[in-house]
Amino acid sequence: MLLTLVNPLPRALAHYADALRDNLGDPAIEVRDQDIERGSGRIGQVADAARLRLGRELAGHRAVVLWPTFGALEPLTWRLSRAAAVDVVVHDPVPIREQRFTGPRWEGLARRSGVGRVHFLTHTEAAATALRGQLPGGARVDAIPHPIKPAAARAATAHEGKRLLVLGQHKPTRDLDLLSELAAIRPDGWDLRVAGRGWPAIPGWDVREGFLAEAELDAELDAATVLLVPYRRYWQSGVAVRALERALPVVGRRHEFLEGLLGTGWPGLVDDTSDDEAARMWQAAVALAAAPAAEIEAVRDAASEHARKAWQRWAGMRALQARS
Repeated sequence: MLLTLVNPLPRALAHYADALRDNLGDPAIEVRDQDIERGSGRIGQVADAARLRLGRELAGHRAVVLWPTFGALEPLTWRLSRAAAVDVVVHDPVPIREQRFTGPRWEGLARRSGVGRVHFLTHTEAAATALRGQLPGGARVDAIPHPIKPAAARAATAHEGKRLLVLGQHKPTRDLDLLSELAAIRPDGWDLRVAGRGWPAIPGWDVREGFLAEAELDAELDAATVLLVPYRRYWQSGVAVRALERALPVVGRRHEFLEGLLGTGWPGLVDDTSDDEAARMWQAAVALAAAPAAEIEAVRDAASEHARKAWQRWAGMRALQARS
């Protein structure tokens, strides 16, 4: 089977594409990459994506689209493609920040237009359920684990003490109140760090605002003791996957994605509680996740193997469909 990973966001999804390529490793599958480089602004990027669909590059290939450039209209844009079949990964069926071609008007048009040959992939059952509610009846939506790269060694760091890290782009669902409350009860020996694009100043936290290149992101993870995922609402967390790959403990609200990644008994999962108790609960989870008994390496290895097997089963089924 000839499979092409179509990546509309070559910078943001470079690591995701690498992990997926690794998880699909199979002599019977030839995996190619087709990045969509940004044209002149948003219009140029959309034009480049449209040209790929109409061109010869994907003729006879099975395309896996790593991000829906056209939002709800993604299936409509593949109608005239020469690709043999198309799978679209939908990370956020209900966007947590503004995205093109999303919302009730576009979803209504998508339902009237149908999905054609397009299959959809999500990384949780909750996301799959939400997506099915936006699509015509009978649309094919499969939940499959987020791809995970094999174990990555953490670089030695000169940082002393313990560091609690929040990493990645700021979005409206980040819990700034929680971060402020954690700063107010910070235990001795811990420093608090935020790194990523769009973050405001947060009292008690060292905030490094700006885009992080791959090497910078890895350096932030390697200097941390625990990664904090302070999201009120989310569908998945690629940053949590990056941390797990490097055997960095993760703390976040109990959620289908983190339970699938870390196990339902992981000590860094925080149950919802009253506002008066929340910060103390999060603080306790950070301490438990950082303890040596947490055995993060075993958790990482189990998650990595689970993801690899799931993607190879998926590829095997798609290969059978291609031959039928």
